[in-house]
Amino acid sequence: MGLTTVTAKVGGGKRAREIDFLVDSGASFTVLPEKVRRALRLKPIAEQKFALADGAVIRRRISEVRLEYAGEARTVQVVLGERGDQSLPRNSRASDRDP
Repeated sequence: MGLTTVTAKVGGGKRAREIDFLVDSGASFTVLPEKVRRALRLKPIAEQKFALADGAVIRRRISEVRLEYAGEARTVQVVLGERGDQSLPRNSRASDRDP
């Protein structure tokens, strides 16, 4: 079985970027790579815990960004990726226990 990707535009104005996203039908959030989030100068609005596929629990900052795909544009919440993050963590919410 192959991987499915889509190209979408994130951000607005001069900082907008077209990037390829890996489609994960079970994901709750879109993860923006560190390089993209820095270029867009996104500010975090919250922090949340995530459980990864290997059982590890991590904290990541959340922000909002304009995302355009197939002629439709929406403001969506995104996970602000950090150096070393994979493209998509398993986006189920972790319990309130600390990692």
